[in-house]
Amino acid sequence: MSSIIKKLASQTAVYGLTSLARLIYTLILVPLQSRAMSEVENGTISFYFGLISFANVLLIYGMDTTFFRFSSKNNNPEKVFSTAFKSIIGTSLFFLLLILVFQSQIANAFNFPGNDQLVIYLGLILVIDALCSIPFARLRQLNKPLNFAVSRIANILVNIIINVFFLWYCPNHLNEQWVKNIYQPENKVLYVFIANVVGSLTSLILVSNQFKALIKGFDTQLWKEMMRYGLPMLLIGLAGMVNETLDRVMLNYLLPKDIAMFQTGIYGTCYKLSIFMTIFIQAFRFAAEPFFFARSQDKDAKKQYALVMDWFVIACAIIFLGITLGIDIVKHFIAEKFWVGLHIVPILLLANWFLGIYINISIWYKVTDNTKIGSYISIGGAVLTLLGLFVFVPKYGYTAAAWITLTCYASMMVTGYLLGQKYYPVPYRLKRNLTIILSTLAIYIVSVLIK
Repeated sequence: MSSIIKKLASQTAVYGLTSLARLIYTLILVPLQSRAMSEVENGTISFYFGLISFANVLLIYGMDTTFFRFSSKNNNPEKVFSTAFKSIIGTSLFFLLLILVFQSQIANAFNFPGNDQLVIYLGLILVIDALCSIPFARLRQLNKPLNFAVSRIANILVNIIINVFFLWYCPNHLNEQWVKNIYQPENKVLYVFIANVVGSLTSLILVSNQFKALIKGFDTQLWKEMMRYGLPMLLIGLAGMVNETLDRVMLNYLLPKDIAMFQTGIYGTCYKLSIFMTIFIQAFRFAAEPFFFARSQDKDAKKQYALVMDWFVIACAIIFLGITLGIDIVKHFIAEKFWVGLHIVPILLLANWFLGIYINISIWYKVTDNTKIGSYISIGGAVLTLLGLFVFVPKYGYTAAAWITLTCYASMMVTGYLLGQKYYPVPYRLKRNLTIILSTLAIYIVSVLIK
């Protein structure tokens, strides 16, 4: 059993290289963007990237998780890959066509009239990322975390270089003629989008060697079966994005126009300080999803899942305490004008901790093909999020959004656990893990009282 956990830990560590690069990205760009741009400009970026996260789920429509499931039970995984990838290619190109045709109308709908360029770049980011999704999933399925990490890290490094060039180098070298020819100070938000487009394109080029498997054709019957499994995953993904990113989008609509982008900027910037928890959960998810599916037929699979949960909770406790106890140091990664929102950081850290536990628990409906029930849990969380946003945000602003996120993930965690014990009982050590969580929160509260 220990060898299995070591293998998962080692793969998580390799995927963690991507997360480490993401951390470096955050440590460089959050201070840079928070200082180089106003609260409103930062709010615009938070708004649009909230939309990107949401729309990305639509464009992938659960096909990555579906690919894992069907590859594990199909004798021809390359046919599964080819079918899934061609499906993504077709829908992505259709989506890009819609963006190009209706760019002005979309900009107006988002309360950014005249920002057609941003909409086009948004569409390009979404399409390129969607095209990368299945090749990335195949690398994970083939247990090639290093190849996966290299492609993702290259994306991040390119993104960092372009951001630093336009947000730091150019503003400090305006006396040079060639800089004047290519740089316009009023287009800082646009340059952030350009950096993301070029970074995503870099990833696509690096995984292009996976395209040769497309010669395996398109199996219509297989595609129909995959869609029947994947569509509930789409609902789960959409509901998940409602819970994860819609708060940053809805602040723009639920608050008065004169403060909406200001508060969105504060919320989005302080949210990034929870990136330490987020990147660990992301690295774990990259490693755990193919691991869980591969081990689902083992006799002791449930014991393995429970053991993974034990170590996951411990790791999250260390991260939570590291950030909250060191917040006086961590806060210097963002500009002082955003420190007014630091009180939401512990709330968001705990929320993401609960989300990570739910990700562990949710394996039961994936391996038992009960994705429909999983969609009900996620939709319930989304409804709770929407109601909370509409009721509390107009009165309490972005602080309410943080508490709503925590409430949503806590409810999904508890519901997922209770249903999982009914349909696919895993012997999680509930008392032990609950004790770790409560002890961690007690240490944090005592530290606040001491201060």
